[in-house]
Amino acid sequence: MKRTTLFSVRLLAVMTLLMGALAAYALSGPVTSFTGTFEGIDARLNWELSSETGLQRFELWRHSAADPTFQKLATIQPNGSARYTFLDQNLYKTDENNNTIGAFTYKLVATTSSGDFNNVLQLSQTPSAVQRSWGSIKSMFR
Repeated sequence: MKRTTLFSVRLLAVMTLLMGALAAYALSGPVTSFTGTFEGIDARLNWELSSETGLQRFELWRHSAADPTFQKLATIQPNGSARYTFLDQNLYKTDENNNTIGAFTYKLVATTSSGDFNNVLQLSQTPSAVQRSWGSIKSMFR
């Protein structure tokens, strides 16, 4: 009887772990990692996938602390690489009151044959005045 009980407990533990893994996959969809870093006045967004099966496209959206509505940045077609990068350039503009906008929220929507999966990332580092000035100078020569 003890062997049967121990086996049942182990089986229940394994099934619980598998169900948790499946639930986590269902919540995040194919995207396993969505990260971002600032590079001067630009933001580099990176994401990785568990699978590209059924994947149709990605949409990247952004909003700033000064503008709460999301603006569409790009639609990206899958290319089979499972790792993607997007460079959001010239972020540190000023608003109509000449206030620097420094906190950004990104939304990555992965559209699959099973539906849409949203992944959200917030970058809140504010660049220094030197970084903003250097970024403005660089943008004049692009």
